[in-house]
Amino acid sequence: MAIYFGSEATDNLNAYEEGTWTPGLDGTSYGGNSYGYTNRVGNYVRVGRHVTVSFYLTWNNYNGSGTANFTGLPFSVWNNNNIQHAGPVMTLNLNYPSNVVNVVTHNWIGVNYFRLYGSYSGGGWDGIQVDGNAGIIGTLSYFAA
Repeated sequence: MAIYFGSEATDNLNAYEEGTWTPGLDGTSYGGNSYGYTNRVGNYVRVGRHVTVSFYLTWNNYNGSGTANFTGLPFSVWNNNNIQHAGPVMTLNLNYPSNVVNVVTHNWIGVNYFRLYGSYSGGGWDGIQVDGNAGIIGTLSYFAA
């Protein structure tokens, strides 16, 4: 199926796809991870290179360390140093540092995962670590490779 925005052949958008994906959790370093997923669902829509994913992921007994990587994106992120993506999420039982005022998803370039970052009041940002029982619900848009 192609969508035409004008009369020229270069004005068409010939890629549209809907589907499901399976989000996962992976730490940047390990301490004997043992966890189980209690909910693990996602869907996506791809129009051209623009991908929008939605996800619901909960887990228990996670004991990894380092920043959490949320894995399994249906398409790798475009590998362009000028393009990064961030978006809001809703979380359950995640323990943020006390001065974090905002938590967002963040895609780095050329990867197939995203991370959670917390922004500090009057300061920078850091990756959020996860431990124990927690969950995340969100929607993220990015450009595929």
